[in-house]
Amino acid sequence: MFEALWPSQKEKIKIVMDHIGRHTNLMRNKVRLEHLREEYEHRQRAFDHFEATQKSNMRQEYNIVKTDISPRFYDAELYRIRGQVCKGTGNWLKQASDFKKWLNGDDDSTRILWLCGIPGAGKTHLASMAIDFAVSTRTIFAFLSHATSSSTTALSIVHSLIFQLTSDAEGLQAILCGSDRENFKNSLDVAIGCLQTLLNSTGLVSIIIDGVDEINISEREKLLKKLCETSTACKKTLLLISSRAEHDISAILGQISSTIRVDTRNAASIQMFVDDWAQMWFSAHDFLREDKSEIEDLLAPISLKAKGMFLYAKIMLRSIEELDNLDEIRNELRVLPQDLDEAYGRLFEKIDRKSEIVKKKCRLILGWISCSPIPLTLLELEQALVVTISETSRVSSPLNFVRLCGPIIEVVEGNIQFVHFTVKEYIHSRHKIENHIDLTEATLSLAICCIRYLCQDHHSPDINEKDLEAGIKMGKYRLHYYAADTWLNLVTQYLRLNQSHVLSEELITTLHKFYEEQCKQDLSGHTELREQRYPSELQQLESHYPNLFYFLRGVAQFQQKCSTSLYHLEQEHYWSSLNSTTTATISKMLYAQFDKFQCQTQQHTDQCLCFVLRRHYGQRLYKCGFFSCSFHRYGFNTQLLRESHKKTHDLPWKCDISSCHYSKVGFVSKSMRDRHLELHQAETQDNSTNEGTLLLNPKSGDILPLLFDLIAIDDVESVEKLPPFSDTIKNDATELLKFVAHSGSAAMTEMIYSKDIRNPTSTRDWYDIILAGVTGQNVESLSVLLSGLYHVDIKRNCRESYIGLHFKLLGHSITTGSMELIQTVETYLKRVFPKNGRNVLSIFLSSSVIKATARCPEREDYLINAWSIHNAVNASHWDLLATLSHIAKSTCSIRLARVLLQSRVDINQGSGKAPIRPLHWAARHDSVEAAEFIKFLLYQGANPDICDGIREEKCVKNISNWLGISWDDLIQKVKEDRERGVQWP
Repeated sequence: MFEALWPSQKEKIKIVMDHIGRHTNLMRNKVRLEHLREEYEHRQRAFDHFEATQKSNMRQEYNIVKTDISPRFYDAELYRIRGQVCKGTGNWLKQASDFKKWLNGDDDSTRILWLCGIPGAGKTHLASMAIDFAVSTRTIFAFLSHATSSSTTALSIVHSLIFQLTSDAEGLQAILCGSDRENFKNSLDVAIGCLQTLLNSTGLVSIIIDGVDEINISEREKLLKKLCETSTACKKTLLLISSRAEHDISAILGQISSTIRVDTRNAASIQMFVDDWAQMWFSAHDFLREDKSEIEDLLAPISLKAKGMFLYAKIMLRSIEELDNLDEIRNELRVLPQDLDEAYGRLFEKIDRKSEIVKKKCRLILGWISCSPIPLTLLELEQALVVTISETSRVSSPLNFVRLCGPIIEVVEGNIQFVHFTVKEYIHSRHKIENHIDLTEATLSLAICCIRYLCQDHHSPDINEKDLEAGIKMGKYRLHYYAADTWLNLVTQYLRLNQSHVLSEELITTLHKFYEEQCKQDLSGHTELREQRYPSELQQLESHYPNLFYFLRGVAQFQQKCSTSLYHLEQEHYWSSLNSTTTATISKMLYAQFDKFQCQTQQHTDQCLCFVLRRHYGQRLYKCGFFSCSFHRYGFNTQLLRESHKKTHDLPWKCDISSCHYSKVGFVSKSMRDRHLELHQAETQDNSTNEGTLLLNPKSGDILPLLFDLIAIDDVESVEKLPPFSDTIKNDATELLKFVAHSGSAAMTEMIYSKDIRNPTSTRDWYDIILAGVTGQNVESLSVLLSGLYHVDIKRNCRESYIGLHFKLLGHSITTGSMELIQTVETYLKRVFPKNGRNVLSIFLSSSVIKATARCPEREDYLINAWSIHNAVNASHWDLLATLSHIAKSTCSIRLARVLLQSRVDINQGSGKAPIRPLHWAARHDSVEAAEFIKFLLYQGANPDICDGIREEKCVKNISNWLGISWDDLIQKVKEDRERGVQWP
């Protein structure tokens, strides 16, 4: 708190000292009353001016930091969800005793509340109602969705919470601006520390997070752990989480939260929803009285059949929304589907009965919605379909996507998405539907669509202004921003998903055409991109298609450079030599032409093109010119909004030393500029100092922050010029090495280690340094650190074993989801493990690695492949049994267990000192995954009678909640099925 508030107070103290000096002079002279009055008025004016200036600077700095972080706000989602809430539904939550205790906030044991339940139970709507109920507290919130899961991280959510909390509180804005924001943009720990400081500086605050189960597993685990820590550290903070009862979420929240099971309490609310919908529907359809009565009878069973699932009721009601014939309504409702999957199946069957061309459109739409890394807009999707089906670019008329595909999709703020993430799970499940939509093929088709679009005439490098204008008017550039931003991402995603290792010839042909038509041959700036990262998946192309590999790598490195630089479309001289394609040049031309074609006043002219532009490109036509800004694609409704936004991209605080790099570039905050000046007070007239050495006192306590600054901006040259500093920071050496591992480039990492920094002397220090690189997903620094160049003789003085930490290291790497990083760590482990007399296979059988897979299909693919490469089938029976127990203790993955059981593991033997069987380990959880895993083991021959005390375990007691069948009935059913030769699944 002191560090956050001191900078502004220090400036105020300077003014007070100046006044003291003036008063001292008065005391030495003859003083009259008017002198005292003048001094008083001068002091008041000075303080008023200081306060006004400080507020202005603070607001400017806050807005710049806000733009730099670009946090997402969820007010639009809250508004939309509130509009969907049916009156009367959810009132039971306000009366629930656990919710009342949570809202009261007096009891530490009830400050974390978990709304859990099955998919589609209405948890999101209850979360919105909880925000309304919590009127006595300051509320900050997030509604997370599968549609934006690829861009949602624990860090981005915490950033959102911070800027929600400070948005209308000048005092909290001052604390944020005055705090040390080193790594605030890229470190979850720093952001959480900032959030906790802010929470402890204000009153009672409620944090409400919905949809945690819909984002990446590793990100939600980090988020939940950090928020729970925050709830403990900040006594005036209440935390409400809304999600499914996934295994990893249960493990974190199960013991520390009050839990409300939603789907067991909302039957009455679902009936209210059905009645309210029916009343509105009937008012819009003038049915005959006897027909209306029959329809009401057909609607009556829906709420009971829903079994606590609002989504089921919504799907069934929307399936008859457009119908007005009694026979058609009878066909839909006479025999209701047994569950959500069967409801989806009916809708999928309707699509299959459509004509071939319509069916192709529907399957493309569903596949593209599911694989797109960012949501597609209606306008973009319309043109993408035309490009793929007709190989043209002109859209003649709009499509009604919901009518085409049915009630499993919806339009939200112009974006098209699934009504629920379970739709995506269903359409890609080959076990549930025979003609499922293959995710890899969908990704491939969308990638080819985007590349072909960018190869069409309207994207020719030689296009003239007249043809460009004609193309704009005809709507040929609807898909431009999406295609230009995501085509490479889609290619990388396809390479990652492709399991056949045989690349699509169509993709290679399309890439070759794109390379020949769009690739710039003269790239003078390619050396500047050498240190930029690129996706490791592209290396699949290197051996057979080297030209394509170097081309795609250059595009990826340019995109990476743009994400961390303030390149603007209008400043082409900065980025043109780095860009491998001409797509950015087209973006620059569109940026100028969109402005030119629109009326600058509210009165439209006769030759106005505003209506035509909005028909083809939507309302947000004023794009931000900065490549790294999210508004580069989404834009603004008015030019005024864009200009206001543009100001926040400026870095107004410049260094006063004209020769300094930062005299032109500037800093994001005044405090950073001031610290820079204090550290770099150059004695320009001191010729005794070596000209090649940075003028800095190495004994200064500020050397470490300076090093952090230089590492963050990758200024290797300045670090090289620093005088020796290893003795100065010897107590902080590990922190420096952790920071360079997390954020430094390969060249910076080598430079820091060349400065004789004290190497780690314990296993724990070494592990923390490498883990920092893993957490930052910094393959560059890890490649250096794990290459063997910096091997040291580490003392094994850590409680955790040296081998065990290596297991954890690979586990942490797997949770990142980065195959390039995983392969870097795996290569290191394969090199060092033979030296330690350990079989490499033991890494992949360890509990740390098993837990890290977290039921994520891509991670499980990696592990299963590793088992195959290292001949897990030849491992000892006891090692395989221990691995099966690890699965039962952690992920309860049926898929992993099935692979192990192919090696004829005796699942009725116990592992370890205590003979606890895998079946018993699984029974100690309480989740649907554990229940299904228990069922699987029983069908594989697990004997519950030899597991003493298993009936007292949580999952066995509650198994009817998860499987809809009692424990004894399940045992009997399995026995009868096995006797008949029936196997499951």
